[in-house]
Amino acid sequence: MSEYKQIDKFIVCTNKPLGQGAFGQVVKGFLKDNHAQQVAVKIISLQKHKIIKFDNEEVTRHLAEIELESNALYKSAARNEYYVNNIRVVGVDKKMQINAFNTDKDNLMELTTVGEDNSTSELQVKESSDQINMEKVAEIQRQQKQRRDQIMKIDSYLTFDRNLGIFVNFTTNMIFKLYKEQVLKMPEDLFYRIIFLLQKNQLIGFQYLIDCMMDKTQQTQFPADHWKNYISSKEYQETLQMIRQDIQYVKPYFQEVYVRAANFLQKIENSPKIKEFFTILNQELNMNDQNFQKILKSNLQEFIDEAFKLVPNTANKKRELLQCIKYTFICKNPQQTFQWKEEDISSSDFHEFYDEYDNKNEQQLYDEVVKDLKTAEENKQ
Repeated sequence: MSEYKQIDKFIVCTNKPLGQGAFGQVVKGFLKDNHAQQVAVKIISLQKHKIIKFDNEEVTRHLAEIELESNALYKSAARNEYYVNNIRVVGVDKKMQINAFNTDKDNLMELTTVGEDNSTSELQVKESSDQINMEKVAEIQRQQKQRRDQIMKIDSYLTFDRNLGIFVNFTTNMIFKLYKEQVLKMPEDLFYRIIFLLQKNQLIGFQYLIDCMMDKTQQTQFPADHWKNYISSKEYQETLQMIRQDIQYVKPYFQEVYVRAANFLQKIENSPKIKEFFTILNQELNMNDQNFQKILKSNLQEFIDEAFKLVPNTANKKRELLQCIKYTFICKNPQQTFQWKEEDISSSDFHEFYDEYDNKNEQQLYDEVVKDLKTAEENKQ
């Protein structure tokens, strides 16, 4: 999980936020050194440390073990969970993550330095040294920087949307795990509805990103000339491959959930609620399906209400249950919690979010959930 944090003038490759993790503590120790050059050398040397690098052989071995599972739903869920847990957040540089989970080991991406651009479309100074006009050189450099800034801005935006989708997936995994462990004791039809809705919602977002990147859907977020520059960059190629790989690991799980949900819900199709649900129980990934969004939000609230009823009588894993409820609240409107910042090329906000919530205690989570429930009730009135 290779991420990059800007620390003064140095780029640090890290798979954890500079918080509770071991890597963060190491880097913080280095930053106490007042000698910039020494700090830079030490930070660069960290890139060879085993906590930074993916163990590609370990990933391959673990995925092979998952393939031994005979239950198709459990196998797809385990594969999805392992992938998401390891690549929960990515930044602008994604090559290490792509290579670790790339099933085609003969077609791995070349690891290069962050910020390096191998694109052949970069402006080049072609004059010989004695002909160079320094003003022209300065103008070319300005244009190059402007173009790079445009590329990084767009890639930061697409990477943000990708990380947002993975957050939804991560929440689904929490629900699945707690249901399997019988912490979430609720009607089976509600379980299938929620898992299906969240997985479909994530894939709708991913498919939209792919369609925009392949110009099947016109993007309106950025000027056309900026977008043209972006699709000729290495960042574009990495992000496109990253999202395609995400779909490769996520979609089989969604398809298994779809089959199970359809088979189970057919037994109780006479219920008005289930009849409504069948209107969106399909594998169509339409970004503009307002009926799907309406049903998604109403079912999420139903799940939250049912899950919160379990809290008083839950002895084991109460904290995990509360965290799951909190994350489900966020899934109703994730943009309220996560906001894109174009300068955040390392996706540090997502790192900080997970770091914060992984370290909140039970009472803190309970207070937040109660506050969220109160706000939801007030919004109904």
